[in-house]
Amino acid sequence: MNINAPWFSCTGNVNLKQDDNYIKQPSKAISTKLVTSCWKSSNGDLSSELIFRLPVPYKLPPQPYSPEDVPWSWDRQYTHKDVYGYVWP
Repeated sequence: MNINAPWFSCTGNVNLKQDDNYIKQPSKAISTKLVTSCWKSSNGDLSSELIFRLPVPYKLPPQPYSPEDVPWSWDRQYTHKDVYGYVWP
């Protein structure tokens, strides 16, 4: 089956027209779904969905950074041990 998938958004914050969120076939419309590697189906019948797996090991959308978070940088010296007990450099 040759299917052209519609575009999608990882965050879901996009207004899509209903026709843009479905793949048209002669007899039925198939809903498309973007999932990550950690996704598990909660629905046993997926015949009405076309699943696209995005190979990332976390859930989407990602959690935003908190004010306490500090981005890691290779050229910064870290004096506190990380979760593995190491300091850098």
